[in-house]
Amino acid sequence: MTAVITQEELKSSQHWFRKIDVGTRMFLQFLDQRQTRTRAELLGFRVGHYIIVRYEEQETLPTYLSGYVAVVRFLVEDLVGECLAFKANVIHCTRSPDKIIYFAFPDEIYHRPLRNQQRAATKIPASLRVNTSVDSNTKSYEGYIADISEGGCRFIFSEDDSKNKQVKKLPVVINIGNGQRIIPGEVRSARTEGTLLSVGIKFNETQNDLERGPSGFISELIKT
Repeated sequence: MTAVITQEELKSSQHWFRKIDVGTRMFLQFLDQRQTRTRAELLGFRVGHYIIVRYEEQETLPTYLSGYVAVVRFLVEDLVGECLAFKANVIHCTRSPDKIIYFAFPDEIYHRPLRNQQRAATKIPASLRVNTSVDSNTKSYEGYIADISEGGCRFIFSEDDSKNKQVKKLPVVINIGNGQRIIPGEVRSARTEGTLLSVGIKFNETQNDLERGPSGFISELIKT
């Protein structure tokens, strides 16, 4: 279900929108004749005033962007697990020393959940490996579960050995407690956080109901 965040709500210093990271990837769609699309990253914002992004040049982009309107879409995965979108006017843009757009801060920001359950923050030591049905010689990556729900989790580990590898859609296994508990799943998203790789994992729907139930292992992890 799509909901709306208003500027009035964002005036609260505790609102989760204020915690969106610099560098968050965004997708811009300009409402010109060509409906030009390009990628961007968040540089910063001041609630009620402006949002600043660095964008990637496209041949079809208008030479002068000031005055154009764009639809901006982006994901905030972590704890809130939201897809957000807003429409905003370009109030200023530069191409040197970098390609930067200043958007007027929107009156409303639309958002909808990416998943059915809210994830609980945690820091559970665990390891991750590709399911042996895909790679019998797979290695384990030590890291930790940063947040979890009955439907999935976010696992963070060093990306040194995983650079340039396609990890999305990979079937994986999470090992907790030196093999005492094993949870199968599939990588649905991945992004770098400095020297770390953060992967969003959806647990297999065939997971034993005892693991998912109110007294199951996953429920116990959520409470920790």
